[in-house]
Amino acid sequence: MGGYKDTITWRKIYGNAIDNKEECEFLRIEYEKFRDNARLLAGEIASILPEYTVHDITHIDALWDMTDVFLSRDYFLSPIECFVLGGAFILHDLGMLLAAYPEGRKGIQKQNIWKDTVANLCKQRGLSYNFEELDNIDKDVEKIATEKTLRLLHGQKAKELAMISWKDSNEKDMYLIDDKKLRDAYGTIIGKIAQSHWLYCEDLPQEFPTVLGALSIFLEAWTVDPLKLACILRIADAMHIDDRRAPSILKAVREINRGSELHWVFQEKLYKPRIENNRVVYTSKSAFGLSEIDAWWLCYDTLRMIDTELKNVDSLLLEQRRESFGVIGVYGIDSLEQIQKFITVDNWKPVDTCIRVNNVAKLVNTLGGVQLYGDNKWVPLRELIQNAADAIRARRCIDGESEDYGDIYLSWGEEDGREFVQIEDNGIGMSPNVMINVLLDFGQSFWSTPQMHIEFPGLEQKSFKSTGKFGIGFFSVFMWGENVKVISNRYDKARDNTMVLEFVNGVNSRPILRKANAEEVIKNGGTRIKIYLSKISVGEIFESNLRSMMDVEETLSKLCFSLDCNLYINNNSKKLLVRANDWLCMGTEEFLSRLLGKKCLEQLAKEKLDMYELLRNNIAIIKEEDGTVVGRACLLIIEEKWKIRNTIMGIVTIDGFETTALSGIIGVLKGSTEKASRDVAIPILSQTALDRWIEEQTKLIVSSDLTNERQIEIASFACALSPKITELKIARWKDTYVNYSQIVEIVRKQKFTQYYLVQDAAVDNWEHDEKKKLNMRDNVFVCAMGCPGILQTGTVHAYITWPRFRRKNSRGFWCAVVEKQIVEAIAEASNSSVDSILDAMQFSDDDTKYNAVVGEADNNVEMRVDVDIVNLNNKEKK
Repeated sequence: MGGYKDTITWRKIYGNAIDNKEECEFLRIEYEKFRDNARLLAGEIASILPEYTVHDITHIDALWDMTDVFLSRDYFLSPIECFVLGGAFILHDLGMLLAAYPEGRKGIQKQNIWKDTVANLCKQRGLSYNFEELDNIDKDVEKIATEKTLRLLHGQKAKELAMISWKDSNEKDMYLIDDKKLRDAYGTIIGKIAQSHWLYCEDLPQEFPTVLGALSIFLEAWTVDPLKLACILRIADAMHIDDRRAPSILKAVREINRGSELHWVFQEKLYKPRIENNRVVYTSKSAFGLSEIDAWWLCYDTLRMIDTELKNVDSLLLEQRRESFGVIGVYGIDSLEQIQKFITVDNWKPVDTCIRVNNVAKLVNTLGGVQLYGDNKWVPLRELIQNAADAIRARRCIDGESEDYGDIYLSWGEEDGREFVQIEDNGIGMSPNVMINVLLDFGQSFWSTPQMHIEFPGLEQKSFKSTGKFGIGFFSVFMWGENVKVISNRYDKARDNTMVLEFVNGVNSRPILRKANAEEVIKNGGTRIKIYLSKISVGEIFESNLRSMMDVEETLSKLCFSLDCNLYINNNSKKLLVRANDWLCMGTEEFLSRLLGKKCLEQLAKEKLDMYELLRNNIAIIKEEDGTVVGRACLLIIEEKWKIRNTIMGIVTIDGFETTALSGIIGVLKGSTEKASRDVAIPILSQTALDRWIEEQTKLIVSSDLTNERQIEIASFACALSPKITELKIARWKDTYVNYSQIVEIVRKQKFTQYYLVQDAAVDNWEHDEKKKLNMRDNVFVCAMGCPGILQTGTVHAYITWPRFRRKNSRGFWCAVVEKQIVEAIAEASNSSVDSILDAMQFSDDDTKYNAVVGEADNNVEMRVDVDIVNLNNKEKK
């Protein structure tokens, strides 16, 4: 087979007239210099990206041959168009070179996409990174980030390569295009055409709006049509997937991962394509066997991509009144039965069994609504505020705004006889591409896609962290109504770039994307979402919470308790509900009022003054050792009878929003979740921070006037949160209450070989029934046996054991109970190991009962009850 000089397309550089021979020869010579300059550079791509199929000069030359496949012999190209097209062939992949970056590897490491990729990979792998200490970044992460940067930016770099220079040994500038006149006239357009193969096909007319006139040294008819040339490049490059790109010998000597190997396998099997009946025909040299199934499917998907490109380009050329290439698709691609005749298989049959969703509307309505979130009327509001907060946090990172920047406005009312709810933010805003391709991609969060790196380069490396990560929260709006307007404008665009995505019938019909009218424009960036209610009324959404005695504003404030953005109600007048991060600095009274509601707090102060004072005095900021705030709360139990009428509980928040309730902890803990519904959260504070906070809280409780009985109640929760409690009373012994240290002293003074541990409820019930006080025996400790639940998830199916140390050990004994601490005290006093005591303990359970006389009343009535028995005789010593 001949080289590129034997192709019909190349020979058009010689023109059709004898009188322009000199100019054509000039172009031919300059192109060959251009090609020779690039040839060595192209060969370097494999040294950086060895897993990729061939991108060297053979690929560049093959694009001339590919062009011959789909262009008719008489398709017009002027000689200068041939030069420009050939230049685009040369440059289109050269951006994958380190040499494309004047500073080499250091230049790549300055790119935002490199830093974003490093940040993303390190987050996924739990690795640390510091861009001030590049040598310490994980080598595998660095390699992947470099490869991704070269690949993603190679189009952008190709655009620049014709105009940049390198220094030779004499400090003289060297260019790929030697001739200055040609370089100045056509270098920029060659670069733009080279870059264009990364653009969407529909963007080409905007990128290349006009035909360029002839340079003064050429004939007037030698114009350049960049749109036509860009279409030729993208088709030629897409079609070149035959064996010339995957030589067997190269595959054998290179280390290729599984993903890249599939490309090598299928391209190695393909013959050069041909045209039949206006379609490209690809055929395979040999059948794909059972071990090559994945390669066959990748080949099929690639052919479908080529088919799409051909159809898109054909439509574009027709629309732009350009001569068509006359090729409209890939032969047989619309039928698996047909394509198997050309891309053959052996001992298996391709069946398109990919998981598909035929009824997207039903899926969205199911998983984006009540089936996921239940009947919680607040979910759409919470999801929209969370999305708004994410957009504001992103803008803070990019624009370098302060931590209190960002406003969210909530309003509701009636418009043209229809009720509505509206959320607006001054965050980062969305481009039309994000609105239609990401927002509407159910199950795909924008913040977890490469699209974020493209739309907002540099964002991820700035430690941006989003609340949204499942890509379904927006669709909860259809729980309220079917008619929804999403109005958005990127923060860096003029107001007339505001776009409106409007849903008229929910997800059951296609939304409309249009330019915003004068009343809808967003001036300084942000997003406004307006839901016209049809499934619920404003009154139902914003009715007061009667059980907690909270009004609408209080309920909203609690819902967004620790939000790091300013939340306003913006109806008749603007009113601030939550100031960014104010939960950390507001007074205790205001903090408790937001948590419990003003009326509830006033009632508590009136009826339970001691509890009210403890709340006010004991609420404390909880920090990690590095100073990170993870909560603000106190350890306290409100009397159960009083709690029945009032909600006195703490909450866990996810990025500021209320989720799971807390028992035993009154206040706020920051949390995280892996549930798409975000209705259950786990506190993020470490056990070290929790232990330190519990120690401080127990000291405060002991120093107060709280009764021993109340200390015992609180001790159950303290033990459920921290492995060892030293200050609080944890058990009853005879007629007094004792803490850990006192139990140690009691056991040390006694000579008993057995101790009985009795459940406090059993003793309370006995004394209530007998109307007598029990005189307990000296070897008996009365304590709480159970392990109270801290996280109140609302359903047994969502029960979560937290903290993590709360588990049964190998002997089936709960670690987070008061009884365990009594056992540890007995072990310490008797100089025994805890394990040896647990080995010898006799536990009463549903299958086995141990009972004993634990005390008597004044009338000599004995109390015999089920007990757990601690045996000390002949036990292993520490």
